[in-house]
Amino acid sequence: MLSVCSAAGQLSEARSGLAAAAISIGGTNQKVFFGGGSNRVDIYDINTGIWSTANLSQARYWLAATSAGSKVLFGGGQYNETLTSSVVDIYDVTTGDWSVTNFTAWGRRFLAAASAGNKILFAGGYSVPTNIFLNEVDIYDVNTGIWTRNVLSQ
Repeated sequence: MLSVCSAAGQLSEARSGLAAAAISIGGTNQKVFFGGGSNRVDIYDINTGIWSTANLSQARYWLAATSAGSKVLFGGGQYNETLTSSVVDIYDVTTGDWSVTNFTAWGRRFLAAASAGNKILFAGGYSVPTNIFLNEVDIYDVNTGIWTRNVLSQ
């Protein structure tokens, strides 16, 4: 559920450790998403200049975000002092629906996200429970909804 924010040009709440992603579909559906630092997502509609908010399924910070096709994904992050998240929240701009999935491997913070074609990649990061830096890459196909996993070369 989206709610409209009254203030223009500012986030709905102060926070750090958030991620941002932009999406443009057909030139008429252009939005910028700022999520994390809490469970809040601030959404700015480029065409109307209107801000709205939504909620991630899990409050977390130090997550990553990117978009491909009609989808915006927020993945990973840290949700308390000792645990990192494998949760990925997916927003479909065409339907306005949110869904939740998980990485194929580790939960992690300080990861990177990028997109190419219909693929979204979440790479690297740091796993708090195991105290290791990761070289895994989780790859999400926005057309099929299927995850695959690869490893960054040494």
